[in-house]
Amino acid sequence: MAWRNVLRRPSRTLITVSAIGFGLALFVFLWALADGFYAQLVDNSTGFYLGHIQVSARGFRVEYDPKLSLPQPERIADVLKSNNQVQSFSPRIETQAFLNSAAKSTGVLLTGIDPENEARVTVLSTAVKEGEYLGAEDGQSIILGKKLAEKLGVGVGEKLVVTVSAADGTLAQEAFRVKGILETGIESFDNYFAFVTLKGAQRILALENNVTSFVAALKDKTLADKTSQELKTALGQDRYDIQTWEEIMPILVQMIGLFNLVLNIILGIVFVVIAIGIANTIMMSVIERTREFGIVMAIGTKGSQVVRLIIFETVFLGLFGVLLGNAAGSLLISIFGKFGLNLSGLAPSLKTLPGAMAVIYPKIVLQHLVIPSLILFAVTVIIAFYPSMKAARLKPVEAIRFV
Repeated sequence: MAWRNVLRRPSRTLITVSAIGFGLALFVFLWALADGFYAQLVDNSTGFYLGHIQVSARGFRVEYDPKLSLPQPERIADVLKSNNQVQSFSPRIETQAFLNSAAKSTGVLLTGIDPENEARVTVLSTAVKEGEYLGAEDGQSIILGKKLAEKLGVGVGEKLVVTVSAADGTLAQEAFRVKGILETGIESFDNYFAFVTLKGAQRILALENNVTSFVAALKDKTLADKTSQELKTALGQDRYDIQTWEEIMPILVQMIGLFNLVLNIILGIVFVVIAIGIANTIMMSVIERTREFGIVMAIGTKGSQVVRLIIFETVFLGLFGVLLGNAAGSLLISIFGKFGLNLSGLAPSLKTLPGAMAVIYPKIVLQHLVIPSLILFAVTVIIAFYPSMKAARLKPVEAIRFV
């Protein structure tokens, strides 16, 4: 009978199912947007530069002093190579530097990389939008972020003078030619980072064959803490700083925690609004059927049977609504997951966050489809108890006269 009632009034059914479906679709989409944003923050931060784990000399990351080069880099390479979780790794030299063009000078983080190995650890090579990526023999070439190039007023093929404090205590200067321009969409990266080859950095910093750090990519980034502990045990903690991406960028972890808190509050408010909307829809549906309930009770239907009837109807409506909501939500996520959602107009400061881009791509997480679906379905059924109990207490004669 409950099933027949659901089909008998298609307009009423459509309104209730649409209310549940729309609410769930909105909830699922907002959660997917947040999941995509978090994944983007982490993947961009680790993918373009940080990697999952970095090894450096103790105290190096305080001032990026080239004097604090890594002791026994060959041993570190062997330990990284022997760890089952390390997918790839690359040596680096990092230092503070000044870039000087004919128009302007500015401070940057200059990184010397092994181009071939770096391409296995990060996606830096894919960010070159003008010119070319560094080659192993490009000892006098430099690539830099687009915003940085614009600030200096230089393009591909033009020269820059790099000024650094070398490991021997001298102030070193050398001319490099711009080989490529990087554009990641991350303002903090495109405005501050420049790259030369490892050999070029060793030469200008008087480091001979030394390096200041190793960066590693893991097979599973969620095992970064466990792998870090294994490396600390193998190498010892007295001479090395072995840090996960979370330890290198605690501000990113704090931001994600803060965003999670804000998200939970927003989703909570959205959920309450959705629940109120569903409650109102179900209540109105029951009120509209007051006369109908009066008639069935007048011919002998018990109040408990009316309660069960409304509950079963709500179960069917809830199931349809959940299916509709998941379908609509998944469709929205698929569309915006392909084309992205540009939020730069709503949040201009978004692009200044480490790893963040103005265009966000929602991401489907299965549990974030299942959990709200189950909760909303349960809430919908629970909400139906109040109007059903009210209907069960109706006096048949008065209910039949209800207009």
